[in-house]
Amino acid sequence: MANGARTSSAKGDPTEVTAEDARRALQAAVGDRVRAVRAERGIGQAECARGAGIDTSSMFRIEKGGQNLTVETLARLALSLGVGMDELVAGVEPDPAIIEPRSRG
Repeated sequence: MANGARTSSAKGDPTEVTAEDARRALQAAVGDRVRAVRAERGIGQAECARGAGIDTSSMFRIEKGGQNLTVETLARLALSLGVGMDELVAGVEPDPAIIEPRSRG
C-alpha cells in the first residue's frame, strides 16, 4: 500500500488490521505527504502553519500523524503551500479495514 497506509494490528497478526490501526496509518501517511510537500517547497513548519491559520503545535501533530485533518484544514494547508488539495493526498491509499461495520440500534 502506498505511503505505509497498511499496518498490522497491535496483536501482531499482520493479516488482521483494525479500523483504528487503519485510521492511524492513514493519518500518518497524509502527515508524511504534507511534510514532504512542505519540504519540497522550502517552507518552514511555522510559516506553513501561519499561512494556514493554524497553530504550530497542530502543524507538528498533523505531520506526525497524530491529528485527524478536516477537509477545511487540508484546504488551508494546500493554500498555504500553493498546491491543490489533491497534491497533499497523492499516493495515499486508505486500508479497507478503516470501514467498521455499524450495528443498527
